[in-house]
Amino acid sequence: MDKRIIEIEESLLHPDFLKKRENGLLLNNHQIDILERYQISWKTYTTMKSLLFAIEEILENEESEELEELADTLQEYSYYQETRK
Repeated sequence: MDKRIIEIEESLLHPDFLKKRENGLLLNNHQIDILERYQISWKTYTTMKSLLFAIEEILENEESEELEELADTLQEYSYYQETRK
């Protein structure tokens, strides 16, 4: 079976499965949906810290529990990725 078809099937069956994206960030489909809803161009960020900075800038002007939870989750991912090394 074509690798691309398998990837699409996996992403539909497991939307919360973390995947290393083309920019090197580990994100799942649900997180990408949230970022896109807030018009955050996640593909342009190459580090989790820069993405988190963009999220925090939005949270300074706008209250969003969903975006705050996402930032907390991404900070946790970032911490464990850096600690493992």
